[in-house]
Amino acid sequence: MLEQQKGVFSSGGLEESALRLGMRWFIGSLAVFLLASVVAIVVIRTQIENWPNLPPVPTSLWWSTGFIVASTIAMQKIKRVWNPASMWASIVLIFLFLLFQILAALQWHEALSTVAESDEVVAIARMALYVLIFLHGMHVIGGLVPLALISTKNGYSNHKPLVPLLVTYWDFICCIWILFFVVILLLR
Repeated sequence: MLEQQKGVFSSGGLEESALRLGMRWFIGSLAVFLLASVVAIVVIRTQIENWPNLPPVPTSLWWSTGFIVASTIAMQKIKRVWNPASMWASIVLIFLFLLFQILAALQWHEALSTVAESDEVVAIARMALYVLIFLHGMHVIGGLVPLALISTKNGYSNHKPLVPLLVTYWDFICCIWILFFVVILLLR
C-alpha cells in the first residue's frame, strides 16, 4: 500500500508557522476591507455640507462595546490553559454583543425618524451605521464557528494550535469594533 503523503507544512513547527502566516494574511486582508469601508463612509459624510444634528448614539451601542471588550478579555484566559468559565463567559458576552448591536440598529432607525432634515442625509446616516454593524457582525458570527470547535475540553485539546490564533482574531475584531464605534461617534 502507498503511504499517505504529508503536506509541506506537516511537521509540528512548520504547521504552526503556516497557521500563523495564514492568520496574518487573513487579518491583513480583513483590515484593508474594513478600513476601506470606513474611508468610504467618511468620504460620503464629508461631502455633505448641511449635516444635521443627529440623535445621540443609542446606549445599547455603548453596552455592546463593553460586551465585546469583556469577551476579548475573557478569551485571553483560554490562550494558554483550558478555562471553561472564561470560554463560556466569552461566548455569552459575544451573543450579548450581537443582541445589543441589533437593538442599537433598531433604536438608531427609530431615532433617525424624528430628524426633520433631508431624507437623503437621514438615509446616509442609517446606511453608515447599518454597514458598519452588518460588516462587523458577519465577522463576529464567522468567529463563532472556530470558537464552537474549542468550546469543550476535548475540542480545546484537539485544536490547541488554533487557540492563540482564535484569540488573536478576537483581539482584531474587538479593535475593529472600537474603531467603528469611534467613527460612528465622530460622524454623528
